[in-house]
Amino acid sequence: MKKVNETEKLHAAIALLEVIQKEEEAQLKVQFNIVAENFKPLNLVKSALDDIIHQPNLKEDGLDTFIAMVTGYFSKKIFIGSTHNPFKQIIGSFMQMGITHVISKNAETLKVFFSSFIKEIWPSQNKAKS
Repeated sequence: MKKVNETEKLHAAIALLEVIQKEEEAQLKVQFNIVAENFKPLNLVKSALDDIIHQPNLKEDGLDTFIAMVTGYFSKKIFIGSTHNPFKQIIGSFMQMGITHVISKNAETLKVFFSSFIKEIWPSQNKAKS
């Protein structure tokens, strides 16, 4: 009688483990589908763009970089001009990169300097009109 009881317990335990195995298999398939969906190229690009867009200082850093690049470009045009001499073109490109680098690294200092400079200019013009 004891053998039958032990055999029934063993079959019940096996049945329980099979149910658990089926549940875990279903969960694994769901997780696999989620991972496969996330690794599609379009979704990778979307998530990368979302990460870039939701960075807190993106607008400010982008503006600083833009200002630095424009300043570097115009400084090259002012100092070198439009020349066909390859040596001058190379020197102008290095100068442009250097100015762009310096301005991008010191953007905050330059903002403070120019804002105080503008504040100094505008009140003097307003007093002259009075």
